[in-house]
Amino acid sequence: MAINVTKPAINLREKLNEVTLETGIKGEELLNSDTSTEARNVLELDTHLFTDFESTGIDDNATSTAITIDASENVGIGTATPSAKVDIRDIGGRTIQLGKNPTTNYYGSSLYMSVDIGSTEKAFNIGTKYSATGGNLVFEHSTNEMGRSGDASALTYTERMRIDSSGNVNVKTGNLVIGTSGKGIDFSADANNANMTSEVLDDYEEGTWTPEYGCSTTDPSGVTYDNVVFGTYVKIGKQVFISGGIRHDGMSSAGSGSLQIKGFPFSAESSSGGGTPRYALSVSQAESWSDLHPVSMFMGYGGDTADILTAASSTNPQKGRTNLYHTDLQTSGTNQDLITFFGHYQVA
Repeated sequence: MAINVTKPAINLREKLNEVTLETGIKGEELLNSDTSTEARNVLELDTHLFTDFESTGIDDNATSTAITIDASENVGIGTATPSAKVDIRDIGGRTIQLGKNPTTNYYGSSLYMSVDIGSTEKAFNIGTKYSATGGNLVFEHSTNEMGRSGDASALTYTERMRIDSSGNVNVKTGNLVIGTSGKGIDFSADANNANMTSEVLDDYEEGTWTPEYGCSTTDPSGVTYDNVVFGTYVKIGKQVFISGGIRHDGMSSAGSGSLQIKGFPFSAESSSGGGTPRYALSVSQAESWSDLHPVSMFMGYGGDTADILTAASSTNPQKGRTNLYHTDLQTSGTNQDLITFFGHYQVA
């Protein structure tokens, strides 16, 4: 392999002052030479101390240029005209550049990788934006997911994310997606209670659900629900906030057992302790019941149903609550047994 380099730029007068040639000619005697050519002619008498290499680059077996170092100190591999400090071309149509200079249509970059497909340039670019607001990082993506539009001659960009000088992250468009279940936002930098078990907010969800009448033994059948049937929920971590309403226009059978609302979007967490733990839900409206009417609801641990409660005594509120039963449902008529409710409970 032959190694060729660009003719070096030296201060000939200084070098001649430092040496005495084997020919016996003092270097300083050349200082008054009329031209650099005369000085070189004398040097060449001394075993060719100075040699003129006309070809630039490193070539394989002196047949073709493989690596070029131009006068601007740019290095080209696979190109004789590098346009960046390191410019690697023709890797299956791909280009890798380090230290690319900014132009009107490009963004200055420290790392630029692209592949040409026809007249379209697909690129991944990490660099600084060519504008008065410098310091922005620009990421181009081959499927334009990072905001690049236009071909190589006229590029425009849409800012997707910003990290400011205070360390705040601003997602300009799109969402912050947590791609692994159980992962989320970690608040461990904050002070915590001595009994804290987790500081990761790992879930947020909102949606709808459809409440239905149910009974502890046999569910009602043939129920015709009207347009006042709705359910919404918001889940934040383990907490589920719900609201709902239900009303019917008759049914074939009221079923049997204590009266319930079924179909909640998530099951409540299971209890590891004794007793009968429950989540209380509030009744906001109850109309068109035959006699007793709902005043509250509760969910037992581990289930997705809520029992409907009524006052144990119509004259003495201190007697607490008791269950409504299937016999309190009306099986005929329209707009019957309306109940709307809201509350929250915890899931596992």
